[in-house]
Amino acid sequence: MLPAFRYALVDLNNDGVLDAVVLMTEGEYCGSGGCLMVVLRGASSRFKVISWNTLSREPVSVLPETSHGWHTLTVKIAGGGVEPGSVLMRFDGRRYPSNPSLVPRAGPKALEAGAVLSFVQ
Repeated sequence: MLPAFRYALVDLNNDGVLDAVVLMTEGEYCGSGGCLMVVLRGASSRFKVISWNTLSREPVSVLPETSHGWHTLTVKIAGGGVEPGSVLMRFDGRRYPSNPSLVPRAGPKALEAGAVLSFVQ
């Protein structure tokens, strides 16, 4: 049985193919700090896992800024002892960071520039 999740489709690497940002919503994939988020690169007939990270919450936004050809994401973090706020998830050439609580905070300008993803089930 497939675990519960929500997803949004967006072209994160400007290749003209939709990629997927998936938020797991089932208890075993979530904790007090947030849930597992998976980023998948779209291909002609399937998706490939690019990265996964813990402690993610909505809203998730896509910024105009790119790093190594992939758009920077922002995710909300809160709970689990972490100071609530939004953080910058920059692609490092291979993946997005696995722990959002260890990356820089997103400032007001970055949050204003971002396009908030609409997740569907």
